[in-house]
Amino acid sequence: MPKTGRAPKTASGKTTVQSLIFPKSKYTKVQAVAWAKTHKYHSSPVEETGSSYRIRQYDPEHFKSFRTMAMPNSGGVKAVIGVVKMDEVDKDTSAGGHNTPPKGYPKDKSSYANPSRYKYPIDTEAHVRAAISYFSKPKNSGVYSPAERAAIWSRIKAAAKKFGIKMEEKK
Repeated sequence: MPKTGRAPKTASGKTTVQSLIFPKSKYTKVQAVAWAKTHKYHSSPVEETGSSYRIRQYDPEHFKSFRTMAMPNSGGVKAVIGVVKMDEVDKDTSAGGHNTPPKGYPKDKSSYANPSRYKYPIDTEAHVRAAISYFSKPKNSGVYSPAERAAIWSRIKAAAKKFGIKMEEKK
């Protein structure tokens, strides 16, 4: 089994895609890699089995349990969904952030769009505007998986609504 060298940045106890499985009957190796890239997943390493190609997003030792589900509208792609082991996210600092609240910032994790790393405070209108600005930049949001990005954007949007900040949806 090839190692990815990647650990999930999703909060402890939460789920994320651990692997993508592509049936050989519908995908070539090249097509599987292209699909992963197009959908903003990691595209290597690719592991070949008798009937499929597997692209691991994160190494399995970072998870405590798994389930497999079909990806909607994907032509047969399946996702292995893993529940992140406790404290795995806290060991990872590649997404930046802090293990404790920064000095002078809110102590409550719910005051952050990324509560596991105390990133992107959303407790005031000014903080929400800053979170929108920073997280809109690919260099900041790009370190997260698609599911993580969606969760963070969801928290930012909810805070924006609370403070009456209008956000435009990208087409």
